[in-house]
Amino acid sequence: MTQSVFYAHITGAAAQTGLPVAEIGRMAHACGVSGVEVDWADLQRAPAELQDCLQYSGLVICGIYGFYDFGNDADITDALRLIDAAQRLGAQNVLLVPGFFQAPADLERVRQNIAAALRPICAYAAERGVQVSLEDYDSANSPCATTEQLLWFFEQVEGLRCTFDTGNFLVAGEDGLAALERLLPHIGYVHCKDRALAPYDGEDGGQTLAGVAIYPAPVGSGCIPLHEILRRLRQGGYDGVLAIEHFGLRNQWAGIERSAAFLQGENRVEEWEAAK
Repeated sequence: MTQSVFYAHITGAAAQTGLPVAEIGRMAHACGVSGVEVDWADLQRAPAELQDCLQYSGLVICGIYGFYDFGNDADITDALRLIDAAQRLGAQNVLLVPGFFQAPADLERVRQNIAAALRPICAYAAERGVQVSLEDYDSANSPCATTEQLLWFFEQVEGLRCTFDTGNFLVAGEDGLAALERLLPHIGYVHCKDRALAPYDGEDGGQTLAGVAIYPAPVGSGCIPLHEILRRLRQGGYDGVLAIEHFGLRNQWAGIERSAAFLQGENRVEEWEAAK
C-alpha cells in the first residue's frame, strides 16, 4: 500500500528543524513516503512552495481536504473548484469536512442540508474520475463522527466514500475494529492516526467524549490496534493509500520517520503474506 503524509507535517517539521520544506519532503520520500495530503486552503495560499517541494522531493499529491459549512450554506461552487483541482493534479481522494451542528436539535437539519450539497458534488466528481469522501471526524459537533452517522450519509449520497481515520473512533467511544467491519464496503481511503493515553513527548492532549485524556503519537506507537486494522483492511481487499497523520506532535520529523518505518514494516508483512 502507498504511504503518504500530511503536508502540514512536512511544513511543521521544516519550521521545527530550520530545514527547507523541500528538503523535509525529500527526506520523507527517502523513508518510503510517496505522497502528501494537502489542505485546499494551503494549496490556494502557497502553491509555489508546494510545487517546489513536489518537484524537488519526488512526492505527489494523493489527497486534498477542504472545510465547509454545507449545513448552513448551500453554495458548492468552491467545492467544485476543489474537484477540478484534484483532477488536474491527479489527486486520488477529496475529503470534505462538511460542517458542524451547534445543538442536538439542529443535527437533522444540518445533515439533510449536507447530503443535499454532497449529491451534486459527488456526481460532478464521478464525471471527472475523482473520489469524494467523508471521515469519522473527531468532534462532538460533527454530523459524521460515528459509524451510524457515516452509514447514513453513504445511504443518502450515491458515490460517496469513506476515509477511514483509524484514531478518531476512540474519541466517539467506538471500537475501531468494529467500525471497520461495518464500514469496509465503503472505505476508499485511510488516515493512519494513533493515539496515546499519556503524553508521547510532552504534547498537549485532548479528551474523548467520555472524558479520557488522549494525546497524539507516531503511527504504531500508541493504543490504536493498527497492526490488526491494517491486516483486516488487506483481507478486505484494500490496497490504497495509508496517510500518516499526527497533528500536535512536538517533533514532527521524528513522527514522520517513525510512522513511515512502522508502515514500511506493515508493507513487508503484506508482501510476506502474499508470497505464502
